[in-house]
Amino acid sequence: VHLWTLGLDWWWKKRIIDKIPRVAQLILDQGCGTGILTFRMARRFPTSRVIGVELHQDYISLAAKKAKALGLNNVKLIIGRAEDVVLRDRFDCITSSYLSKYAEMGKLIRGAKKMLRKGGLLIMHDFTYPRNRIVACSLGIYFRMMRTFGRFGFPQWEKAFYELEDYIRQSSWVTDLISSLDRHGFVNIRIDRLTLGFATIVSAKSKN
Repeated sequence: VHLWTLGLDWWWKKRIIDKIPRVAQLILDQGCGTGILTFRMARRFPTSRVIGVELHQDYISLAAKKAKALGLNNVKLIIGRAEDVVLRDRFDCITSSYLSKYAEMGKLIRGAKKMLRKGGLLIMHDFTYPRNRIVACSLGIYFRMMRTFGRFGFPQWEKAFYELEDYIRQSSWVTDLISSLDRHGFVNIRIDRLTLGFATIVSAKSKN
């Protein structure tokens, strides 16, 4: 993903981490994949506990190996679907990156409401389709290039190269998320458009 976004993913994840309260002691990373964001948070907040939840066993296995190699003792990994894993802990912050466009939003937010402490922060990041026609056209050209050349260097990602553009174009995750946050009583909802609208971060606080 770092290569595919031309390094922008590193900056986007920095924006996520910069939003996390400095006093956060318990952080949940939903759809953590191989732990890219999870481990960056664990290093930034070494005295905090960071829990990553991921559906795919192969990703969890790789993340576990990486955590051990990095010597991160403040990370716990759980296998499961983000919408279904509702822990009893009261989290200071819940994050996700690239989960939103695939998520069952209503169920995900109901679970987040149960897990966040009063005033806890929810931060969700994902791709969005640019509103500007010129930017959208440029993105379409880039997708075609990735489909042509990327599949040779990364054949395991060929399906993603062909499907991701339509996923992003058709996804209404931002409006669905905001609607769900309103229904569940979240406040201080903020939308940050990133990199000419190619990605978006939505954050909100729990009133629990």
